[in-house]
Amino acid sequence: MRHLHRRVLAGMTLLCMAVGTFSERAAAQPQGTTFYLRPHCESAQDAAASSSDNLERLFEAAPADRCREFLVKDPTTLKSDALRTDDVLDMDLMLNLKEPTPVYRIRAWLSYDPDVLEGMDVEVDDAFPSTTPGEVDFDPLDGLIMLEATREDDSDTPLEGSVRFARIRMRVSDAVPPGTPISFHDVQPEGHTVVTTKAGKSEDFLTLEEPGSLFVRFVEGNAEEENQSSSRKTVSSATEQSSAAQLSSAPPPASVAVSSASSQFSLPPLPSGFTNLQVQDVRVTTQDQSLYIAWEPLQHPGTAAYNIYYGTTSGRYIQRKTVPAAQQNLAVEGLPPGSRYYVAVRAVNDTGEESVFSKEAAVIIGDPASSTSPLLAALGGGTTAPNAPKPGSVSATGLPSFVVLSLLALAAGALLTAAKSRTALRN
Repeated sequence: MRHLHRRVLAGMTLLCMAVGTFSERAAAQPQGTTFYLRPHCESAQDAAASSSDNLERLFEAAPADRCREFLVKDPTTLKSDALRTDDVLDMDLMLNLKEPTPVYRIRAWLSYDPDVLEGMDVEVDDAFPSTTPGEVDFDPLDGLIMLEATREDDSDTPLEGSVRFARIRMRVSDAVPPGTPISFHDVQPEGHTVVTTKAGKSEDFLTLEEPGSLFVRFVEGNAEEENQSSSRKTVSSATEQSSAAQLSSAPPPASVAVSSASSQFSLPPLPSGFTNLQVQDVRVTTQDQSLYIAWEPLQHPGTAAYNIYYGTTSGRYIQRKTVPAAQQNLAVEGLPPGSRYYVAVRAVNDTGEESVFSKEAAVIIGDPASSTSPLLAALGGGTTAPNAPKPGSVSATGLPSFVVLSLLALAAGALLTAAKSRTALRN
C-alpha cells in the first residue's frame, strides 16, 4: 500500500510539472505581429503548432521534425539552455504575422554583449533573396547583429503565421554567470527593426508589437547537468529526449523536507531576502546619440552584477545589458535622437536572483535638458569639470556625488573618443 501511495504521489508530481511545462510553452507563442527567437530548426513546420500538443505528447520523444521554443523567463523574456565557454548558440530569427501579409522588406538589428558572445555566421532565408550589402553581418565593436533583405518579385504573395527570416550562430567566448541578453534594437518605423509592405513605389511600415529579449544563460560547471534539471532542452539538436526521461534524470533541487506517517516529499525553496532589495538613485543623461546611466551600488555582500533595462515604452524594457557588481554606470550609444528612453536597474546575486526594479528614469536622446542629471556646461570645454563634487558628498540636486562623477566620467570618455576620431579624420 505504501509503495502504491508513493507511486501516486510521483505520478501527480510529474503531471503538475508537465502541466507547468505546457503552459510555459504556450505562453512563449507571440500573438501579434512581432519578432522572436527560437532554437534553430530545419523543419518547415510552424513552431507555433507545438503549443497544440496534448498532455500525453509531453511524455513522448519529440519527433525529429518538431520545432521547439525557448523557455519563458518572464512575460517579456525568453531564456536559453545553460551554456558554457565555447558552446554554440544556434537560433532562428522568426517573424510572427497576426494575419496574412504581403511582406516586402524586413530589417532586424539585435544587440548583444561582444565581450561574452562572438558572432559566427548569419544566413538569411531563401524567401528573402535580395539582401542589403553590409547588413547581413555582425558588428563586434558596437555589439550588433545586422540583417536586412527584401522579397522583391514575390512581395505580392502574402506570408502568414511564423516565418523564418534568418539563422544566427554565435559562440560563447566567456561564460560569466548568470548570463547576458540579446535584444532587438530600435524598434520603430524608419528605425533599425522594421517590417514593410509595398504598394507601387511606396513602402508602408507594419505596426509591430515590441518584441521581447532572449536571456542567454551561462554556467561555470557542467552545463549538461544544469540542463537536465529543465523540463525540456532548449538548444537545438537533431533529436530531443522525452520529458519523462529528463524529469527522472534531473538532479534533486535544494528543498525543505516534509514528513508524514505514510510519505516524504519536498517543497521548492523560498526565495531569499535579496529579491526584496532595490537599487537606488538611478540617474540618466544624454549627449548626441548616447545614453549615460549611473546608480548607487547595492550594499549587499551577495551582489554579483547589475541588469540595466531600457526601452521606449514605460514599464516595458525590451533591451537589457549586464555589468559586473564593481561597475555602477553604463553608456549606450547609437540610439535614435528624439526618442524617449526609460531605464530601470536590478541587482543580481551569485545564484541568479534579481532584486526588484529600481524607480524608473527617463530621458530624450540628444536632449540634455531632459536629463535627470544634466551634463555640466563646462564638460564641453575639457575632461575635468570645475567645482566637481568630492567623493562621498552630495550634489546640489541631492544626488550622491559618486553617481554624478560616474555620469561625468562616462560623458567625458565619449567626448574624448569623438575628439580623437575628428582629429584622425582631419589628419
